[in-house]
Amino acid sequence: MRRVPTLLVVCLVGLLSLFASQPPFPHVGVVAIAVKDGKILVTKHTSKNGTVHWAPPSCHLRLGESPSDCAIKEFANKTGIVANKTSKVQWMREVFDPLDSNTITLFVEVKDFNDSNLDESGQWVSLDTLSEHQIAVLKQISIDQNAQLS
Repeated sequence: MRRVPTLLVVCLVGLLSLFASQPPFPHVGVVAIAVKDGKILVTKHTSKNGTVHWAPPSCHLRLGESPSDCAIKEFANKTGIVANKTSKVQWMREVFDPLDSNTITLFVEVKDFNDSNLDESGQWVSLDTLSEHQIAVLKQISIDQNAQLS
């Protein structure tokens, strides 16, 4: 009679250890890419430890939200600019730490916007100021041919 509970406990511990060794479910991030005159729009991001860096507007996708709606919303939140359409959703999987962070990033090109009200929270930067890794990512996701990325 005592064997059944013991066996059940051993099975549960085995299953828990199996799931514990797997990476967590992936996060889904959305990056809003805006290109104009060979430049890309970046916004100021401050990490939890206070480090500041500049990158395209990005956030996590919420349940039930489309990548396009998420990109347009985040683009407006970070820049104050309303984009009216998007094109080309591309994705890339990033595993920063296989046991801790597993992210699928969706890159959405935002289009049809008026940037005349862009404030200091955003700036257009020449593609040659980006790191080699950032340029490689942009080439990989194949944003608009007119962006002169080659």
